[in-house]
Amino acid sequence: ATVERDQLQNSLNTRTTERDQLQNSLHFRTTERDQLQNILNTRTTERDQLQNILNTRTTERDQLQNSLNTRTTERDQLKTRLGSYEKPCLNEWWKFGTSCYYVSSTRDSAGDGQQQCRAMGGELVVINSREEQIFIHGLKKNVWIGAHKDYGIWKWVDDTAFKPTYWMEGEPSNLNDEVTCIEISQTASDPLKSWKDQGYVEFVHHSSGPGEWNCGLVGSNCG
Repeated sequence: ATVERDQLQNSLNTRTTERDQLQNSLHFRTTERDQLQNILNTRTTERDQLQNILNTRTTERDQLQNSLNTRTTERDQLKTRLGSYEKPCLNEWWKFGTSCYYVSSTRDSAGDGQQQCRAMGGELVVINSREEQIFIHGLKKNVWIGAHKDYGIWKWVDDTAFKPTYWMEGEPSNLNDEVTCIEISQTASDPLKSWKDQGYVEFVHHSSGPGEWNCGLVGSNCG
């Protein structure tokens, strides 16, 4: 009985030792796993940081490319404008800014004037700025401009917004006329208050497209 007891005790001790060894091995493997997980987490963080840096650099590159494209477009526009400023006008045409202006030597209706302008590749002049208005008034002739009232609504021949305006005191005066035209009148001393509306008979008011030249016509009636 004593021998059997000793054998069982030895077997128990052996199993206990094996269990402890397995437990130690498990702890070691768990520690290795945790260390590897920490390394993986570190590498993942480094990867994400590098990806963020790459994204930032890509955004900066795109912004610089957009800025370059904008500057290139501005440069090309300035070159085009410079070319327009340097381009000479035809004989008997007046230069202002990038446009050329012609004033007829005969008195015509606005409708006939519009047809003459288009025959020369232009339109009755559309006033786009205060400076242009002063320039046109400075030509010292009563001229039609490319504006008319069509059933109560003022329009430019190119359909751009009808503003600003430079009416004389008391103008427009033909309030009951459904359709009228506008002349820049030399009876006004102030170029910024020199528009006068005139009654309408016949007027070509649809633009045939942007012309190379602007055109002002001397006239005494709107038809």
